[in-house]
Amino acid sequence: MSVEANMGTVLPQPSIDSLRNEYQLMQLMYHRNLNQHRQARWWRYFSILKRNVQKLLQLFDDLQSMPKKATTIHKGIIEICTYLIRRKIFTKAYYEINTILALGQFIALGFALLAMLARVRSLVLEIDGVDRLQVNVEAPAIVDTHGDFDEIGEEIERENKVKNEEAPTSGVSNERSEDKEIRREAANDRKRTKEPKPGKSKKKKKAKSAIDDIFGF
Repeated sequence: MSVEANMGTVLPQPSIDSLRNEYQLMQLMYHRNLNQHRQARWWRYFSILKRNVQKLLQLFDDLQSMPKKATTIHKGIIEICTYLIRRKIFTKAYYEINTILALGQFIALGFALLAMLARVRSLVLEIDGVDRLQVNVEAPAIVDTHGDFDEIGEEIERENKVKNEEAPTSGVSNERSEDKEIRREAANDRKRTKEPKPGKSKKKKKAKSAIDDIFGF
C-alpha cells in the first residue's frame, strides 16, 4: 500500500493541508493574545484545541514517514478525536468564545475564533472513523429529549394539585392574621389600664447649699 493510499484512507491530503493552515492561524492568535487573554475561560479550551491539533498534524506526518505503522498511527488519531468529541471541547469552546462577542470588546477576535473553530471541527469530522464517534455521542441526547416530551402531561397534573391546595392554605393564613389582630387589641387594652391618671405634678424643692446662704439666695 502506498503512502498516498494510507493518507487518503485517514484524511485526504487537501484536508490535511487545510488543517495545517488552521494550526498556523491558531499559533499566530495564541502568541498575539497570550498576555492579554490567558486568564480568560475561553483561553483554556483554545489552548486544549491547539495542542490536540498539533498532535494530529504530528501523527499525519508520522503516517507519511512510517507507512508500515499506519494502523497504530490511525488508532492514535482516533484517540485524539475521541477526546475532543467525548469531552465536548468544541461545544465548550463555542460557548466560551461567545462570551467575547457578548462583552463587545474584542468582536473581531471573537468572530475569528468562531470561524477557526468551525473549520477545525469540520476537518476533524472528515477523519475516517470519527463519524461513528459523533453518532454514538449524539444518540443518548436524542433519547433524553423524547423522554422529556413524554412527561409533559404529568407536570400539568402537578400544577392542578398545587392549585387545589391553595384554598386551605389561604384560610390558615387568614386565621393567623385574625389571631394577631386579637392579640394586638388585648395588648393595647392592657397598656390603657396601666397608664397613670393625669394629675398635678409636684415640684421638688431644691436643697439649699452653703453657697446659697452666703449670697442670700
